[in-house]
Parts: sequence; structure tokens; C-alpha cells
Amino acid sequence: MVRDSWVLRFAEGYSKRANSIVPLYAADTGIQLDEAIAGCETLYRSQGLRSAFKMSPIAQPSELDEMLESQGYRLVDRCSVQTLALTADLKKPQLRHIVVFPLVTEEWLEHYCRLSRASLDQKGTMFRMLSNIRTQSGFFLLHDDDETVVACGIGVIVRNYIGLWDIVTDSNYRQRGFGEQLVLHLLNWGRDNGATDSFLVVVASNAPARKLYAKLGFEHVYEHWYRVKEQGC
Repeated sequence: MVRDSWVLRFAEGYSKRANSIVPLYAADTGIQLDEAIAGCETLYRSQGLRSAFKMSPIAQPSELDEMLESQGYRLVDRCSVQTLALTADLKKPQLRHIVVFPLVTEEWLEHYCRLSRASLDQKGTMFRMLSNIRTQSGFFLLHDDDETVVACGIGVIVRNYIGLWDIVTDSNYRQRGFGEQLVLHLLNWGRDNGATDSFLVVVASNAPARKLYAKLGFEHVYEHWYRVKEQGC
């Protein structure tokens, strides 16, 4: 929904991104900033959620981040948005044990929950959210030689970009190249389906993932972060 020129997202508590306020535009004329913040807090409380703002260098108004901090909003999860052009010399994956579903399936979601250790209580919410994707998408499962699913991820094509989401590798199989193989499958699939560029978001503190994406040639474009209301504030 849109309130005071900000986009408000609600997804029953699953992930900060899907349950956050995105301040793309300045609040409507005549509405004080503190009133706009308070109105959002009331709406999120009514849903049993703690209010969180997804911030970026272009968030409006420019003083919002400072005001949120003064009101007890803690800065969490600095993220790097990165891009990579899908050129003709894009590296091909070596592991071919890959399954790609055009829509989310129970099988994909079960593996994602297992690999990411996501709460099964949120499984229904995740299924509904992922079922609402309206552009071309691929839900990937990567197997090792024993046919064990060791990594999974999602590719979503929007215009000429493929966005990479929910990339996760089994903790028992990390540092063995499976994450790289999965990403290469996603990128090549995107290019084969018309994408010329790719993007992803990685948490700044996730050093292994950042190292992998740098190896593949991804470059940082901009940063975003979250401001989350502290309990009792």
C-alpha cells in the first residue's frame, strides 16, 4: 500500500524487505515527518509487526534517516546492490545436475527451507509471495553427483535484467564451488532468456558471498540498509 507517499509492505512478518516501509518520495505536503512515521508505526503494530524502514541514498526526505535514529531506530543489515553485464564471454557452469522450475513448487520450497533453515511456520507465506511473481522466473535446485540438493536460488527477469534472489548453499557443502556453479546457471539461464544484465543484493557482512560475487565480476553500485524500531521505543 502507499501512505504519505511511502510504499508500505506487509507479508505476515516474513523478512524485513517484505515487511518494510520504502520512503521513495517525500511525504505529502502538510504532513509532518514525525506524524508520517507515527502513522506507519500504528499500521505495523496493528499487524503485530515492528516497523522497519528500507533506506537508501535516495530515500526521501533527506533528513529521514537522522530522525529515525533519534527516535530509536537501529541501523541493521547494510546491503550492497551489485550488477554484472551478461557478455558473450560469460563463464559456463561445469556441474550439469540442475533442475529449473518455471514456478515455485512445494519441492523447491522444502529444499529452500532446509538449506536456509527458514521457519516452517512461514512456508505458506513464502509460497503465496513467490506465487505472485508475474514476470519470467526460474526456481533452481543444484544437485551434487549423488543427487543431493546442495544449493538453490531464484532468477527473476524484468525487462533486460535478471535479479538473483534467495541464493543459499547447504552449510555442509560450502567452500566447494557449488555456490559459484548455481550462480553461473542462473546467469546463463537469464542470458538465454533475453537478459543482458544481472543484479543481486548481498548483506555487507557476508564476506564469503561478497568474495564469490567479486570473483564472478559483480560490481557494487549502491548501498541500502534498514532502520528497525527498537523494542520499547
